[in-house]
Amino acid sequence: MHRYLPLLLLFVACSSDPLALHEVTVSQAVVSDGLSEVIFENDGPIKGVKELLPAHEDLNLKLSFRADAGAKADLMVQGKYTIELPSLAVAGAEPRIAPATSPGVWQDLEIVFISAKDDKPAIFPAVYLNGTLVYYQTPLEAVAGASTGPLTLNVKSGNVELTDLRQSDQGGKGSVINADGKVELNMPLMEYELYELPTGTVEVTNWGQLTPKKTGYINRFDLHAIRETGSMYAIRFFGTLDIPQAGEYSFTSSSPASTQVYVDGQKIIDQSGRHPFIHTEGFIELSKGPHEVRVDYFQNGGWHKFDLAYKTPDGNSGFLNTMEEKKTIATAGATNPQVLETDDYPYLLRSFLYFPSPKVYDIATKRTHVISVGEADGPHYSLDLQNGALLQAWRGGFADTYEMWVGRGEPQVMRPLGPIIPFDGTPQWADIKGDDDPWPMELAASDDFSHSQHSLDEAGRPTFIYTMGQHSLGDKLTPTETGLIRELTHNVGGNGTIFTKVASARQIEETAPGEYQLRGPGLKLTIQSYDGNRLVLQHANGNDRLLAELPAKGHLTYLMEW
Repeated sequence: MHRYLPLLLLFVACSSDPLALHEVTVSQAVVSDGLSEVIFENDGPIKGVKELLPAHEDLNLKLSFRADAGAKADLMVQGKYTIELPSLAVAGAEPRIAPATSPGVWQDLEIVFISAKDDKPAIFPAVYLNGTLVYYQTPLEAVAGASTGPLTLNVKSGNVELTDLRQSDQGGKGSVINADGKVELNMPLMEYELYELPTGTVEVTNWGQLTPKKTGYINRFDLHAIRETGSMYAIRFFGTLDIPQAGEYSFTSSSPASTQVYVDGQKIIDQSGRHPFIHTEGFIELSKGPHEVRVDYFQNGGWHKFDLAYKTPDGNSGFLNTMEEKKTIATAGATNPQVLETDDYPYLLRSFLYFPSPKVYDIATKRTHVISVGEADGPHYSLDLQNGALLQAWRGGFADTYEMWVGRGEPQVMRPLGPIIPFDGTPQWADIKGDDDPWPMELAASDDFSHSQHSLDEAGRPTFIYTMGQHSLGDKLTPTETGLIRELTHNVGGNGTIFTKVASARQIEETAPGEYQLRGPGLKLTIQSYDGNRLVLQHANGNDRLLAELPAKGHLTYLMEW
């Protein structure tokens, strides 16, 4: 009998392996980004030149890439405008934030491109790396030839991989028929022209004879983002509105300034001259398909305000490319950042924070109880003290506090000075009962969750303590050369257990027991110690979430590298 005991003990040990992974599929709603999947042969590193898309004009492109150390490749938009990978260098352009990518780690890239038209050069209105704005309103060097061409990747050296390609042929969100079958109108990126006018100008009637002070692209009728003076300025907006359903549409302009609205060259609203804040409605019959919209706005004094509302044939209503009431719109940030310097002793900064990281001039959600911890060159990180979530991490400079401390108006947010690794921001802890219970998107009042305190170790690094009902929970993050070590503790006595979120990504792949590779965001994750007995990988409609069950007095320590 005793000769079988080692085998029996081995069997028991294997069957209770704390790193054993339990995989389940759960249901979760999917929010569409309006882009279509690009199908291409993808069986590993790309060699030489590969066509990803046929000839295209305007383009909104999302993809994930990773490159080995020393690898170099050119992503060629229209076969002639180059973004180098992995550096993201663009000829003649200076990035707003120096991109930083690590070898072998997946990176998310989004490119908004407007093709050259007439005498106007091609432009990158925006390029994002992992949600961080890298280029903004960046005109491209003129290249001879047609204003179309294919999207290609030219791998010059090393191994470069691409995946998760999605695209649309417009530089932003368009009109849709929503899940309720109702028409929602929106124009993709609009071109604008800003003019400054002499004092005393009564009306603008000679637009064609004026020279714009600046031009660009924007997705909202945002006067404050464009204007440079208090009055005596004019803005022309040009856009293409796609109509999903034919019928009679109404548009209502609300403004105290001189405003005219044209659709396909027909003036449907005339608010010219000096007047108080008024609402003017216009009607037009529109066929299904694209229609050209132009707005002429002249600020001759008074309030800087313009809204354009619409009503569709099916009775739906909304605002066309304007800021709805009580919504926060993200800006590109200050051009003269106020740099908060750090040294080897951690700096704890309380602030507001846009999260999830929004696109420029999109509706933004502001987290109001954020603490960011920075030291030396990082990695730095931000936590939401209201739900315990790790929001983001980054290297390089720590924080731009211009919008917090200069003028103290809106939006009062801190901005990281390096490209971020974004996390999903959902609650860190949950009292779910089983593997297939969906992870909560937000805390309920009944969860009774709160940040109670934080303590500092000898190096000044904080441990954050939270309470959730009967549970006392701890969270400590320690920077390393390659990433962050995170230690999560369940401090309560008794026999209660609780689940904690280890990671969330578009894809989580187990590469060895306790080792994982993530894409969206790109991370390598290694569990260093764990005294629980259940790791759960939930798959939910293109989003994976790795969870760990912690017993009373239990802990989990893992390394995140990027």
